[in-house]
Amino acid sequence: MAHEIIGEWDVALSQKGESVPLGRLSFFEKEGRLVVVDSDPEVGGSPADVESDGDTLRFEILGAGTSRGATRHVFEVTMRGHASFTGTRRRGMLARVPVAAQRVIDPLDALAGNLAGAKAKAAEAAARAALAAAEAAAAQAEAEAAEAIEAARRAAQKAVAARAAASTPSAATPLVVPSEVLAIIPAPAQPAAVDAPPAPAGAA
Repeated sequence: MAHEIIGEWDVALSQKGESVPLGRLSFFEKEGRLVVVDSDPEVGGSPADVESDGDTLRFEILGAGTSRGATRHVFEVTMRGHASFTGTRRRGMLARVPVAAQRVIDPLDALAGNLAGAKAKAAEAAARAALAAAEAAAAQAEAEAAEAIEAARRAAQKAVAARAAASTPSAATPLVVPSEVLAIIPAPAQPAAVDAPPAPAGAA
């Protein structure tokens, strides 16, 4: 957990809502130990051990020398993800003050990260475009299927109407009575005979 801090960090002092840069610290491994050193060549100093107490890291940095000698700066910090840490710094016997730091990103790493981000965005855009194309194709296929179903329905209606017309006899078609039916129909009755009136008297 403590080795996540390995790298260079820009440290700033938080004072009355303002950030005052303190310098750059570099954390690395030396002979199996985690150490830290001020990156400012004017400050110099030998690497100091970094002690770990759970999530808290503690280390001391010697400040620039004065007539009274070097000043000890005691830091107690906690990682806040991969790119930052926060904590306190105590200068000599003074009270602790809050500090915060941001990881220094190597330009090549930043470029690689930007390229990776661009590739991810391009892949996401391509996926959205493919999804939109698939949805459009599905909508087109659905519309074509609906048109085909409607055409089939109209054709079925026409076929039903044609069958109905074919099965209904036309009024102009003469009615043909089978001979078997004629055989059982009785013949029409003959009219009764009417007697002739008597001849008038004196007729020769």
